[in-house]
Amino acid sequence: MRLNNRWHRQAGFIPDADFCDRLPAGLGPPPVPIWAALGRLAPSHAEGVCSSGTTGSARPEESPQRDGAFPAPFKSHSRGIPVTLSNITLPQGPVCFLISPSATPCGVEMFARNLARAADGKIQARLVSLDASWSGFARVLRALKGASALVINLPLVAWKRVILLPWLLLLAARMGGKHTVVVLHEWADLNPLRRQALRPYLALVQTVLVSSPAVALELKDAGMGKARDVLPIPPNLSIPAGRRPGYASDWLARQRAQGRLVLAQFGSIYPRKNARFVLDIAKALEGMGVEVSIVFIGEFIKANDNVEAEFRDRAEMLGLTEHVLVTGYVHSAEEIFAIFDAVDVFAYAFQDGLTSRRSSVLACLQAGKPVVVNRPAQVNEFDHHPLFRSLLDDGRIHLVPTAASAAEFAQEIACLGRSVAPDIPDLFMRAWEEAGRALVRALAGARLSAKPSRKGEAAIALGVDG
Repeated sequence: MRLNNRWHRQAGFIPDADFCDRLPAGLGPPPVPIWAALGRLAPSHAEGVCSSGTTGSARPEESPQRDGAFPAPFKSHSRGIPVTLSNITLPQGPVCFLISPSATPCGVEMFARNLARAADGKIQARLVSLDASWSGFARVLRALKGASALVINLPLVAWKRVILLPWLLLLAARMGGKHTVVVLHEWADLNPLRRQALRPYLALVQTVLVSSPAVALELKDAGMGKARDVLPIPPNLSIPAGRRPGYASDWLARQRAQGRLVLAQFGSIYPRKNARFVLDIAKALEGMGVEVSIVFIGEFIKANDNVEAEFRDRAEMLGLTEHVLVTGYVHSAEEIFAIFDAVDVFAYAFQDGLTSRRSSVLACLQAGKPVVVNRPAQVNEFDHHPLFRSLLDDGRIHLVPTAASAAEFAQEIACLGRSVAPDIPDLFMRAWEEAGRALVRALAGARLSAKPSRKGEAAIALGVDG
């Protein structure tokens, strides 16, 4: 099995939540008393405000991210999509979106940055970065003084070792009379210790938004109360103007030139992603007479499990090691799409079936390549997500049973033939407009009233708090 160590050392982004990040270690004494943050904060100018200088999908080269208000409304490609924000009271004053200064943001942080851009123009969106220092903590406190709300996306990989500081800012915002919002991207998939670390956030925050009806149900089962709303999660990646070939795309091109079908999975590798099952699918395809090479566009998540060792053992046991490539953390969209271009089909076998938080699936579809994935457990999983619904309706996403075997996946893949030419629908362009509108409605007091059902009997209907 090939492991591209050079790519492991590069900075970049992948649209899954758990990519590893490195931050400075060590915390000094706080420069200001914590109690100073707990009263109502008088309005003042935030320090360090600058133009963000980015649009659409932020690139790692433009990081580290500094605090900033956006110089102009978000330039949407929505082509006339109606934004129904009438009859609701929009937030008065800036809305702070808390991020890290990381030059290699994880998928959740990329979403946070893009969501701020999508909402800007409807609200005064401001990115505020928090590093692993008390001086950074004090700077964010000053930025919060004139704000009307604080939005935090969780879990951020960059905050693994500084989980207390964002919570203290959330506490300061609550005590200062700010509207506080947490966007929770996952729950059951998290390590139990990380779930425990996030519980204080959910206990303190006023509004909890989730990435999927399935996550809302997981929260309810965990006794953490009900989520207020479900945000549509668009892909963080957008199609770049050009391509940047590298070792992985060149290796795959040689595999295809030999007549081999290239099977791929995009995103970080962790247990509930079920990457080992893709190896079983490849073996089943070989049993049908199809020669297969497999690429995993991402890296293994460092956690208290043996996911990498078990993956390697499985590949060796199946005799696939000579035709498996794990790229590591990829540097840019140009490199990612160069790899996508060399792929024939993507496959995912999620433990809980496809859910609407899986933006990695959406990213793959932008390359015009088919995706075979197991069916969602709930029929209402995509009621809030126009992009996913459209892609399902026009057959770009090929569903197999939720508990499908490797042989069933292989049969579906064998029937697809080779990849198709890209034909990107307008909904890809409109997806961020939908996400920004949903956030603004939540900030303003409107909501989607959802009653997620284990069997999917309930649908999601638009409503307003009375």
